[in-house]
Amino acid sequence: MPEGKEPKKVLIIDEESLSVQEVGAYLGKHGYDILTANDGLTGLKLARLENPALVIVDGVLPTVSGYQLTRLLKFDERYKHIPIAFTSHKNSDTEEILVTNLGADLFLTKPIELDGLLEMLEDIMAPDEEESV
Repeated sequence: MPEGKEPKKVLIIDEESLSVQEVGAYLGKHGYDILTANDGLTGLKLARLENPALVIVDGVLPTVSGYQLTRLLKFDERYKHIPIAFTSHKNSDTEEILVTNLGADLFLTKPIELDGLLEMLEDIMAPDEEESV
């Protein structure tokens, strides 16, 4: 993260607290402000309230699924600009096609490998930075 810039907010929505803690600590160490939610409804409200630079969402969540949340954000003009990294235990082309069609910008299979994660996430956030240059 460049010096002098305000830290970007990353919202992690997952009911698996270990995954949230691990990814959150990793991104926090690299200068990101971390917001968390353990259910889809809370995550959706936080995304709309905080307008994060990135949402990392799991597919299986209580209240509102990650699939529904992705669609709700990506099909809403006010929030469709927010990049979404979708996580799933399902490692299949069908799952990746499904979440891409819902609007996800990145598909990650669980467990999430931290090596290379930062670069992948920064790649999907990059268009926002290029516009402001």
